[in-house]
Amino acid sequence: MTATVCEIPGALIWRAKSSFQRYVATLPDGVCELSSDIDFLGTGTFAFPLGEVDADTNELRFRGAVTFRGHADLLMVPIANPSLQWVRDRWELSCGADLTASDRFVLAISRRAEQVAPGILRFRPILAPDGVFLFGGTYPAGEPLDDLVVQLESTAGLPDGSVEIPRVGSSCGAP
Repeated sequence: MTATVCEIPGALIWRAKSSFQRYVATLPDGVCELSSDIDFLGTGTFAFPLGEVDADTNELRFRGAVTFRGHADLLMVPIANPSLQWVRDRWELSCGADLTASDRFVLAISRRAEQVAPGILRFRPILAPDGVFLFGGTYPAGEPLDDLVVQLESTAGLPDGSVEIPRVGSSCGAP
């Protein structure tokens, strides 16, 4: 996934899991519902607008919900108000089951973010143990999810060690 720049001052840009989206699209009643604040960027990619940054807890909070449905609602996968938080040595992507949910769970984890351009961070998340239930046990913990991109006006103030900044001018990625 290449970094997508959108017109929102800050956003979490993600497809979740493209193979899952393709599966939902094949269902006779398969649908993907978006809350009004979500931007659909095409090719199954959604932009959750940045709500707030909490420097005290190292958390980026985003707004909005994407819900995948099918099989007469026996399949329902909601991703609501996601947040990214640096916890110990990793980024945790947590979300709620709907826009009003106070109960949150860690959906995915990523060891580091890579700065791919100024203000553009790419994460390579894997499914967290608590996120397995969201997909009905279809995917195991550790399953790679699609790359996630965060666009911020500035990455200044993010926790030390949480972002890898590639060296400019290095040959073939060698240090």
